Amino acid sequence: MRERESSQAGENEGTGKEGEELGLCPNHPNVKVIPSQTLSNRILYFQEKWFKDHTWLHYSPSVKGVLCFYCAKYFAAQKSKLASKADSAFVKTVRDSMGLVHELGGFFNQSGKFKLIFQNIVKSEHGSTFTSLKPLCPTRWTVRTPAIRSVLKQYESVLMALEEMASCSSPETSAKANGLHGTFLKGNTVRGLLMAEDLMGGFGQLLWQQSWTYNQFRCLMSANLQSVAPVCSPYHPDSQSLYRIQFYNALDTVNAQFIERFEQAGFHKLQQLENVLLHGDMDKVVEEYPELNSRLLQVQLAIFGANYTYETSSDVASIIQEMVPEVRGLFGQVEALVRLLLVPASSAEIERSFSALRRLKTWLRSSMSQTRLNNVAICHVHQKKLDRLDLEGICQSFISANDKLKKAFGSFA
Repeated sequence: MRERESSQAGENEGTGKEGEELGLCPNHPNVKVIPSQTLSNRILYFQEKWFKDHTWLHYSPSVKGVLCFYCAKYFAAQKSKLASKADSAFVKTVRDSMGLVHELGGFFNQSGKFKLIFQNIVKSEHGSTFTSLKPLCPTRWTVRTPAIRSVLKQYESVLMALEEMASCSSPETSAKANGLHGTFLKGNTVRGLLMAEDLMGGFGQLLWQQSWTYNQFRCLMSANLQSVAPVCSPYHPDSQSLYRIQFYNALDTVNAQFIERFEQAGFHKLQQLENVLLHGDMDKVVEEYPELNSRLLQVQLAIFGANYTYETSSDVASIIQEMVPEVRGLFGQVEALVRLLLVPASSAEIERSFSALRRLKTWLRSSMSQTRLNNVAICHVHQKKLDRLDLEGICQSFISANDKLKKAFGSFA
C-alpha cells in the first residue's frame, strides 16, 4: 500500500490540476467541486489485495498521490473518515458489519419477494452464478466467513436488490430494505466486512481438518497466532498509523479468543495421550486414568506397533475397527486409549444430532422469524403438555380481549 502525506492534497487547490492527476475515469468523483482539505480529510484507505479479490472495488491516485478509493457504481460519492475516534471503535465497526450480514441473511430467508428479486439481478449480472445470502451462525463461529464472502462477492447485486425492494413493497418491508440499503452504502460497512474476512477467513479451514494430530494442530495454531499477534506502536503521527492501531486492536481480540479456547490444560493432556499412542513413550498422564494400566499398555503398544503401520489416532481407530473380536481382545488397553482420545471435545455436534430444531429445519422453518421458531420449538418439545391445554378456553380468552375480536369470531362458550 502506498503511503503519502494527506497534507499534500492542499497544494493543488485551485490550480485546475485535479482532473489531470485523476485521468479520464467516468466513475471517479469530481474533485474540482470538493475542497482539497475536505478531500484529504475524508480518504478511506484499504489494503491493495482487497481490490484484487473484489472486482467491484476500484481505486486510482487522487491529487498529488493521495489514494482515493471508491466503489465504481455505488460508492462514487461516498467517503468515510480515515479512522474511528477511539481504539475500540474499529472492533465496533467489524461487529456492526457482521451484524448487518446477519440481518441481511435473515431478511433474505424471510422475504420470498426479496429472494426472487436478488436472484434475478444476480443472474442478469453474472449469469448462472448465484450464492444465497445466509445469516451468521450464532454458535459455530468458524463458518461465518462464507456468509461474509457471499455478501462481498455480490455486493452490487445486494445494493440493487435492496433499492428495488425499498420501492415496491409494503411500508414495513420497504422501511427495512431502505435502512439496510443506506447502511450497506457506507464505506465503514465495506471496510468492516473486509476486515472480518481477513481476520476469520483462514481459521475456519484450519479448524476443519479432522485428520490432523494434536501436535500438527498446535504447530499450525502457533503459526497463525503469531501472524495476528498485536504490534505495539507508541504513537500515530499520521492517519494510516491510527488506522493500523485500530486493526491491531481487532487482531488482539482474535488472539485472546484463540488462546482462551486452545491453551487449556485438557488440550495438553490429550496431546500427551496421543503421543503415548503414536510413539509408545509412557507418560505420567496415563496414571490419571483408571481405565489404563501403564504396564499392560506399554506391552500392547509394542506388539501393536510391530504389526501395524499408522500415523494418526484415526488410523489406529480404523485398524481396531477392522479387527475380529478375538484379535481386538488382545489389545484391550490400546482400544481403551483410543476411545479416550475419540471422546468428543464438546457436546455441540451431538446436541445438534438429537436436537428438535434439526427436525424442524424445513422450508417452513427457513421462512419464519426467530420468534415464531422459538414458539414452535417449545410446542414441539412439550407436546404432552400442549395436548392437555384447554383450547376452547384459550380461544375464548383471546376473543374476549376486545369488542372487535368478539364481533369477528363470536363465542366459544
